[in-house]
Amino acid sequence: MASIETFANNVKRLLAQRNIRIKDLAARIGLSESYLSLVLNGTRRNLNDEYKDRIASVLNVPMSLLYSENQPISSYDDPSPVFTDALRHELKDLIEVFLTKSNLRHRRNAFYIVLGTLSDRDAQSVKYFLSELLEEFARDDHGKVSDTMDLTEEEIRLLALISAAGNDAKAEWVRAVADLDNDAFASVTRSLRDKGVLSIVEDVGCTRFRVPNPYVPTSSLFSNSKLRQIYRSLARAMQLYPDDDPFFLRNLAETLVKAMEDKEAVIYFEKAARGFAEENLWEESARSWHTAAVLYGLLDNPRDKGRCLLEATRMSVSHNNLQAAIELAESASATFKAAGLVKHNEWACNQIGALFAAHDLEMAASWYKRGLQFSSLDSELYGPLLINLATVGLQRGKLGEAENALEEAKRWAERRSGPEVDRVMSHQSLLMGLIEYERRSWRKSQDYFLRCIERSEDLKPEDRATAWHNLGMIMYRHDDMAGARKYLTVAQEMHKSLGRTSTWVSGLVELARVALREGKSREAQQLTDEALLHIDEQANRERGWIWLIRGCIHRDAGRLSQAVELGRQAVDCFQREGAQRDLACAALWLSQVFRDMGNAQEEHLMERRAFQIYEKQHWDIRELHRECSLLSPTRSTSSRGDEVQ
Repeated sequence: MASIETFANNVKRLLAQRNIRIKDLAARIGLSESYLSLVLNGTRRNLNDEYKDRIASVLNVPMSLLYSENQPISSYDDPSPVFTDALRHELKDLIEVFLTKSNLRHRRNAFYIVLGTLSDRDAQSVKYFLSELLEEFARDDHGKVSDTMDLTEEEIRLLALISAAGNDAKAEWVRAVADLDNDAFASVTRSLRDKGVLSIVEDVGCTRFRVPNPYVPTSSLFSNSKLRQIYRSLARAMQLYPDDDPFFLRNLAETLVKAMEDKEAVIYFEKAARGFAEENLWEESARSWHTAAVLYGLLDNPRDKGRCLLEATRMSVSHNNLQAAIELAESASATFKAAGLVKHNEWACNQIGALFAAHDLEMAASWYKRGLQFSSLDSELYGPLLINLATVGLQRGKLGEAENALEEAKRWAERRSGPEVDRVMSHQSLLMGLIEYERRSWRKSQDYFLRCIERSEDLKPEDRATAWHNLGMIMYRHDDMAGARKYLTVAQEMHKSLGRTSTWVSGLVELARVALREGKSREAQQLTDEALLHIDEQANRERGWIWLIRGCIHRDAGRLSQAVELGRQAVDCFQREGAQRDLACAALWLSQVFRDMGNAQEEHLMERRAFQIYEKQHWDIRELHRECSLLSPTRSTSSRGDEVQ
């Protein structure tokens, strides 16, 4: 295959020809503009195949063309080149056979227009689907007569009706459409069972039919109008004798579709989707929501179509199928946009951003930004979108971007009033507090968190707990251990009531640091013991602090060898977590222990390691010394008296 340079050059030429910005392409494929620019400019040479596939899909070209060094990219104006690669040729042949067998040749243009928009991965899936479908056609075309040679016309007719009702159909459903009295119905079903083409199963409170072998399709026995009547009667019988699972609801919905009762069918697809979600069958739920969306499209109801697509997106994210979620989300937004439903599109973008926030922060940010493009200062959702964008910006380490969004949110709030504005301003204070906390601007951060506590009724409980927790750690850094203990204890109660085990464990570790500073080594030991009972395996930062706190206890008791061993474990944990400030603090503390031991070589090595981290990040070295000093008890005599063996 040709090089990444060829791929990048072809993409750039297409973007130029179609007047598409790199920024817009990056947003469509869920990649940052800066990274995509580096790839297209040759600075970065690695790009995941999934993103390449998305680029081909957005540009409406096959992947082979993007890697082609021979075919001029400028010639790609006519859709015919889409069939120049082997995959598309094979798929074209399958489509032609399918169109012939299904009497849809008059619709072939529509098939090829859609085919031109497929990525290579999607084309491969369609190829597999059509191959399987044509094999099923072939099975239907062979052996049907011989399979039913020994059946009477009445038996063939009833067998077709049983098949229409579906496997595990209740006897009451079939009887409603069979046009037979009870005795005749029982006689024919027994005969089918005796001939081995039907299984009769006694279930709880009902009898069910199963057809283990190929059957005569109903379309060969009944006219279209008669079929619709059969499915309508079957649906009514199913409603009279229902099952209690979402698969039944979807089966009923599909039966109503066959009866041409789309308006009623879509209600049951939605009920089925909710039922699947309640049982954590996310993929089945997504499928049902998507089918409901298709029906709403046929019913010319774009609002509900977009809503169902959004629910399908939610279920796909729950199923961790992010690629499907991206495609569904794009369809939802496109549906609202095409219908001119600006407010719905704005709301959808906000919801989609929230869905992706736990999985892909870049993707979440791109959706919040898209929502802001649809929004305006007059919109009630403009402020919340900015707050959400700032939240993911903070999580991505983009403090400047987050702060800009918060300043814009503040300007939005100044023009409005009401509960939503109060909530935005409370979140604005919380996020600004976290930003200043990250910058080590303790006084500014403290002021913001105090504002949050004053307006705590506008915050979610978990956000209130965050404000209290961070205030506690600011007090710790002010060397106000009484204040630190007060705020951290309140936060701990909130974490526990909310069932937030990970943050509660983090609070135990922070309280242990307070107890250590106060000289209460026994309490510090007990708190770390309790934290270890509940700590997550991946919580390397908290585990590192546990080892460091215990190392401090051993150092204060004069057990320097044990202190060194625990200090090295802490350094290792912080290194794995990528917690650079904590790593520098542990390294500087460990250098001091080596100094106590008279090991000048190790002392200088660890000290240099600590300083290099701060120098590389251009952080204030005084902050490092301050952090390390807080690991020494304020009253050594009290520490000795509270010694832990």
